[in-house]
Amino acid sequence: MSIKQILIKAIIILTIIPLVTTLCYQPPAYAAEVGNYRLAARGAIAIDFETGDELFSHNADVIRPSASMTKMMSVYLVYEAISQGLIDYDTIVPISSFVMQIVQNPGETNVPLTRSGTYTVSELLDATIAVSAGGAIRALAELVGGSYRDFIRMMNEKVAEWEIDARFFSASGGSNTRMTPRAMATITRNTIMEFPEVLEKTSKPTIDFKGRTYENTNTLFGSYEGIDGFKTGTNNAGGANFSGTAQRGDIRIIVVVMGSTHGSRFRDTTALLDYGFAIMEERHLEARKITPSKSTIILNGKIKLHDAYTIENEVYISIRDLAYISKDTPIEFDVEINNTSIQINTEAEYTVVSGEMSGDSEERVLPVLSDKTIIVDGDEKEFPVYEIEDKYVIRLSDIANINDIDAVWKEEFWITFINAAEEEPPPPEEEIIQTATTVTEDEYHTIELEQPAVDINIVDEEPPPSQPLLLYSGICALGILIIIPCIYVSKKRQKKKRYERANRNRK
Repeated sequence: MSIKQILIKAIIILTIIPLVTTLCYQPPAYAAEVGNYRLAARGAIAIDFETGDELFSHNADVIRPSASMTKMMSVYLVYEAISQGLIDYDTIVPISSFVMQIVQNPGETNVPLTRSGTYTVSELLDATIAVSAGGAIRALAELVGGSYRDFIRMMNEKVAEWEIDARFFSASGGSNTRMTPRAMATITRNTIMEFPEVLEKTSKPTIDFKGRTYENTNTLFGSYEGIDGFKTGTNNAGGANFSGTAQRGDIRIIVVVMGSTHGSRFRDTTALLDYGFAIMEERHLEARKITPSKSTIILNGKIKLHDAYTIENEVYISIRDLAYISKDTPIEFDVEINNTSIQINTEAEYTVVSGEMSGDSEERVLPVLSDKTIIVDGDEKEFPVYEIEDKYVIRLSDIANINDIDAVWKEEFWITFINAAEEEPPPPEEEIIQTATTVTEDEYHTIELEQPAVDINIVDEEPPPSQPLLLYSGICALGILIIIPCIYVSKKRQKKKRYERANRNRK
């Protein structure tokens, strides 16, 4: 082989190898971090069940193989058929020859079924959800859809109606069935919202099927507080997936992880559920908190400052504060707070001399409905009482009923008029409002909300585009460095051969 041929082949090889390497190059996955935990999942999302609000996402709109999580779309259609009265839980499901092919496939997860066996819709739903039995959901698909092909069509029509990114070729999964984490979260949420009874089956750690006990593929039961579903899914093409949901109090979180590993998918789910609960508990707490606003009380024409609270669209003020500012007036009364009640004596003088006023407060406070009873001159009143820190507040309208006080709330000015009989009438309201509003310009407190308890740091989802180019350039440069000396050596050899050929001709 000549030097020229060698050089040509070297150039071709050194050009093709870096090109193929560049095209096949898969940059390392850029994971997301939740607190100090790095997710193994290539795609994930966490949402609030009640509102559907996204709490976390990482490649949530990238389509991935959904594997057996697909079965929950099929389960939705089964529950829809039950709700429409087309079938019920006790309906007997026939087992076709097609279903038997699936049952006998060693590559499928299944429970034992026979053509002559008797199986109800409820039993096959248990097997589908807990065991991920492929034959069970295919039998249900044939029952609901009339044919397997029509059932697949129904699945795709439903996700088109929901406008989510999913495409189904199977009722049970498979490598061709794909969806995004966001789509699976929507399927999970819609199923629970429309058919909450599904949680009775998804929350079973084990099921009994024809005399044999099977464990749920969801291993978070017993290890995570509030977990009650939902569905696993695994295949070689897409890795390990899980759509999980848990409820604590009135908060439910839905989490979907896709493209994780068997060892990590439940750890990923736990981290995201913890994060979701931390966010939602903070939001719920903030929603229940109120900020005291500076209210002006006009007591028989005299201006007083007072904290007022708005709870469920009603104005509340502290009964002890009102008693204090009312002393030495015709509506003076005494307040005694004990373990079970608040005693109001309209015939006695106010006696507390220290610590009686609430004072200004810029703290957000959480009103708690107190179990204390209001007793006015020995008569028990059904007045709601809220406890705010160390203060007891009751409705302004209820306070007005004590001793026939005339109390009027002017919301636009945050002014309360309290009038009692006096020898001289109080000045007109217009004059008082003008004076009071000049005194209380800063009526509201600005509160800076605290950050959520768990920080989230998402690393860039896409790798730097220059990495493959740098790799290609580096290999090409190395090839050039190899080729140049070869060309130099080749030219010297050719020159030497021409010289030797010329000398032979002379001889």
